[in-house]
Amino acid sequence: MLRGVLKTGTLFSVGSLAAGCFSAYYDSINSSEFSRHAQTGYVSQSSVDDGQGLSSSDIAYWNSASIGSRLIPLVWLRSLEGAETESLFLHSEAFENAGYIARSSSSAELPIGFAIDRQSDSKFVFTKLRWYGAQSGNPAKAEPWVGWTCSGCHTSTLDYQGHREIILGGSSTGNLQGLVDDLLKAARVTLKTPAKWDRFSRRVLASRYSVENDNMLRKAVADWIVRIETTTQPDGRSVDHGHGRTDAFGHIANSVIQFAKADAADMSKLGAPVSYPHLWNAHRQNRLQWNGAAVNTNVAFNKDAKIDIGALARNASSAIGTFGEIVVPDGAQPHTPGIGFKSSLNISNLKKLESLLPKIKTPKWPTFLPPVNVTLALEGQGLFKRHCASCHSSDQANGSSPGVERMVRLAVLEPRHVTDPTMACNAVEHAMKVGKFKGVKEYYLFGRDIGETENFSLLLKTVMASALVRKTPKLMSAVPSFVSGALGGHDQDDDLEALLSFERESVCGPNGSINAAYKARPLEGIWATAPYLHNGSVPTLYDMLLPASKRPRSFWVGPGEFDPVKVGLEESQLNTNRLTLFQTHDAAGLPVQGNSNVGHEFGVDLFSERDRLALVEYLKSL
Repeated sequence: MLRGVLKTGTLFSVGSLAAGCFSAYYDSINSSEFSRHAQTGYVSQSSVDDGQGLSSSDIAYWNSASIGSRLIPLVWLRSLEGAETESLFLHSEAFENAGYIARSSSSAELPIGFAIDRQSDSKFVFTKLRWYGAQSGNPAKAEPWVGWTCSGCHTSTLDYQGHREIILGGSSTGNLQGLVDDLLKAARVTLKTPAKWDRFSRRVLASRYSVENDNMLRKAVADWIVRIETTTQPDGRSVDHGHGRTDAFGHIANSVIQFAKADAADMSKLGAPVSYPHLWNAHRQNRLQWNGAAVNTNVAFNKDAKIDIGALARNASSAIGTFGEIVVPDGAQPHTPGIGFKSSLNISNLKKLESLLPKIKTPKWPTFLPPVNVTLALEGQGLFKRHCASCHSSDQANGSSPGVERMVRLAVLEPRHVTDPTMACNAVEHAMKVGKFKGVKEYYLFGRDIGETENFSLLLKTVMASALVRKTPKLMSAVPSFVSGALGGHDQDDDLEALLSFERESVCGPNGSINAAYKARPLEGIWATAPYLHNGSVPTLYDMLLPASKRPRSFWVGPGEFDPVKVGLEESQLNTNRLTLFQTHDAAGLPVQGNSNVGHEFGVDLFSERDRLALVEYLKSL
């Protein structure tokens, strides 16, 4: 029996899949390549620091193009002091402590992954803030805002003995929740502290300072706090996200609930944070996100024009999850054909950023790290073919073929192989009262009318279709393909449905769904993406090859020293403001929901110590 072994939070046993199995063959490293180095026993590879296929102008664009994320007005960020200091927040260590990477230019104001968004805000609601008289919302004069862009969540660093390499498309160690919490704390303290408020107000307003404008600013800051708190700090937030993780699905859900003026009781508790997936070879996969919820779907408008609607929807939802805005109108017919919902989405930038993805090459094991041991790697290659390749097929071996990933529903797995299902279950089970969406067509231009209560995943389809139709009118003719592909549900392994119902409850509880699933993707470059599993619960590749009972129950996460032997996070990291202690169990010894590191074993207890080291050595070479 072949058994899947390694990363991606995707769980599957080929034996349990029976006829649904695929027999992928992994051969990304040519044995003769190793043989040429057999005399030395080692093979060295090129450094990561080569642009990974992107030009310097590509990288500059990747790091700073706005996608429509609107976290905070730029002048506020420039003027805000830290909660416990008179030093300016922007010039403090707040961003660095939160794991964001400073730009190389000493004059750069914002770290990598933060963009300035300036656009007309006259039709917005939550980001149409006014803090001085005659403040204009037209494109030429609208106040600029700061928000995230793609590289904020998909750029990482590798640090080893004083060397640092930036890895494009990597899994960020950014602490989104921590940074937003610090901003909120600073804003609250500023509102309540007269001296801090006076300094902040005079910086923001400058020559416009007056009592009237000061009062306008105070109201605008209070409104901003409510919006950000409602999105990121719901009552009873159930788990600390920390460095390198966020509950993106929960953020999007909480934003949409606000846009729709729906029931606050349906807010997500943000209890399912996941690691940021790495992006190289993402364009080759049919399904994106840990649970395969997004689909790459090319739609042709004519013989010369194609657009990846799935990618556009996926990236648009990322913008909404990082404080972009969609305006859901009042009234019974907000779905009037040809209108669509107003939004802050920057479609031209989203398209161009997506066009850079195919250029991003898989990083290679750097020359400043101890070189790969060819003897062990050859052994590991054979082990991988026998035990892992049936699930983690090779991007390199597939050539130009798409669909290099595997989706597996959790309900087909034995419990010991299921990693923490919280994220997958939330994505398919989160129901909510729909607020202003009532009566809107299910797919905006067609379908049934939305009722009083719906699953959030359906509403997200509606939101994306409505916003993208407005921004890209050509989508009008492509909506059927858009819906069936980019907005479709899981459509793989349908022949397994009969096997699932009796195990449904064990996966997601009484409302368990056959659609709860995780993805197994190719493992090229996996060495550069620690920690492992979808929820970042395992610190190294070596630990992934241990039985779950022997994996670390706590470790420090963040931008720290790389372990080139076990491959991942160095276990002797010391506590600093720039690291988060990840824990699978709380102080009382109880499991933390969303943080489980069990599952994805598939026979690892049968591996010898040399087997584990050989597999790790092989994975370094991919």
